[in-house]
Amino acid sequence: MSVRHVALFYGLAWTAVKRIDKRYLRRELGPIDLDGVRVIAMDEFAIHYIAARILVAAMSNASTSISGATVRASLERLNFDMGGLQMGYAQQQHTALRFLDLGVVSEDERLIY
Repeated sequence: MSVRHVALFYGLAWTAVKRIDKRYLRRELGPIDLDGVRVIAMDEFAIHYIAARILVAAMSNASTSISGATVRASLERLNFDMGGLQMGYAQQQHTALRFLDLGVVSEDERLIY
């Protein structure tokens, strides 16, 4: 379940749930040794792919004339499932997903985090 969904479920601020999550990760993982790490990179392909899938779904569900207003209205009705990863918009919530998966690999190809 995403941080946003946990916050909505328990009626908490997103930032409060994120702080709790960070404390948990620090406690479970301990300090992370970044010795030997020269580059940290993020693969944005998945992000763009998901954004494109959501846009196509919203445009498909929009009325016959596609405009910014009709796509926005369609997004606000859309609940989108990307293979178990649930995303949705609402009238006051225009961020479908707040999630980042980060991997750190050392020079000797050892997975650090």
